[in-house]
Amino acid sequence: MAPNFFWLRGPVVILSLKHVTASARVALVGLSGVYASLSKPSILFVSITFGVRKVTLLLGFGWQESEYIEPIVEKIFKTLSSIKLNEGLVGIESRVWEVYSELKIGLTDVRMIGIYGTGGIGKTTIARVVYDSFSNQFEASSFLHDVRETYERHGLVYLQKKLLSDILMERNIRFESEDAGVRLIKRRLCNKKVLLVFDDVNDRVQLYSLVGERRWYGPGSRIIITTRNQGLLMTLGVNEIYSPAEMSNDEALRLFSLTCFGSEHTPEGYKEMSKHVVSYARGHPLAIKVLGSHLVGGSIPAWKSCLDGLENNIPTELFQVFQISYDGLGETEKEIFLHMACFFNGEDRNRTVDILDTLELCPEIGLRILVDKSLLNLSLDKNGLWMHPLVQQMGREIVCRESPKWPPRRSRLWLPEDIDAVLNIGTKTTFKTTSIVLNLPVQKKMKTEPKILNYFGLLDENPIITETETIDENYFGLLDENPTLNYNVS
Repeated sequence: MAPNFFWLRGPVVILSLKHVTASARVALVGLSGVYASLSKPSILFVSITFGVRKVTLLLGFGWQESEYIEPIVEKIFKTLSSIKLNEGLVGIESRVWEVYSELKIGLTDVRMIGIYGTGGIGKTTIARVVYDSFSNQFEASSFLHDVRETYERHGLVYLQKKLLSDILMERNIRFESEDAGVRLIKRRLCNKKVLLVFDDVNDRVQLYSLVGERRWYGPGSRIIITTRNQGLLMTLGVNEIYSPAEMSNDEALRLFSLTCFGSEHTPEGYKEMSKHVVSYARGHPLAIKVLGSHLVGGSIPAWKSCLDGLENNIPTELFQVFQISYDGLGETEKEIFLHMACFFNGEDRNRTVDILDTLELCPEIGLRILVDKSLLNLSLDKNGLWMHPLVQQMGREIVCRESPKWPPRRSRLWLPEDIDAVLNIGTKTTFKTTSIVLNLPVQKKMKTEPKILNYFGLLDENPIITETETIDENYFGLLDENPTLNYNVS
């Protein structure tokens, strides 16, 4: 009698033992190098060869097989991961396993999985490891790296041709328009079981003309999309959305040490400083790697100098990565983002919405866009708004770069020393500041230049701001003849 096969939702096809005789011996298909010997209906020996290493797993059967499927597959996956995947990729196994579990490889439906998060959090790395590990279970596969940048440089037709070239193993694929590309993709892929990764998708047109719909692909196909924009995944209607967690302190320290010292173990004398660096990065993998690279070979005094500089200067590589998300915002969303970075990080959501609403910034829509684009987060109870410290630092750096040396020409002020300088510089200065929030400790007093405060509508001859003050247009007033002095954010 012919044996029955079933998938263990994983990289190995196992032979069902219900109709297998004691002498049955079969070759298992799935990962290359997998071989199984069945000597008894209740025992399965799986020998897995990976490179030069061989792993033998003893799997017991004879009970309700479905009850043991998940633990067995997880054991196999983690065993393979420890051999192949963990090559300087700290903490990758658990994250890859979470994505792989959602893919449900072996089922005949077409599934789309989104990986969503801020720049540098590890989306591409996770997708790449999943792709490299399981692409051999599909008829064809393609990993389109950095769709956003490739689209900006070469356009959609180029990406469509790259996709078809990977899948069909053909070089000279000819068509001239996006519509022609869509038709060709649907016609040539509809009967193929494919694994596709679209990395860093950032525009709906890329979804419509490149990713498409489930009916474009053959049964059993799996599509992975990485993006900073959760809204795109919702539009596409993916089966699951996975958001990589920030690294734990232990993972962060191991990654930092690996990057900086070439070993997961931190040398004596550098442990405390390493903890400070990791604390600054707040579990962000790219930040950890960038800082580790900068500090390679440095002395303790050099490390201290670098850390002191980080308080006000975000590393250029990180600034550029985060700025990509900022540049993709509309003008209103940019205004809201800068207000959040400079004034409202960690504040109550309802209060923030009320303030932004008085500025006619449509905060309900704008804040949702910032959340969707990984620039802002809601607290677990949905009542608070918080921003990753590195993203906040990038936003404040954008404001500081408006006028690096001269605070009055920045759009927003939040540091007491900058506000003090602006309020005491005299009335002939041209101001570009539009928003100020001043938080002073209780009982602390700040004397200001009366003439300046008269510009803002404060007519007291000896104005003193005490306790915690919030400065807005009602506090300062608006002067029609001086439109640059519109202090309008509470």
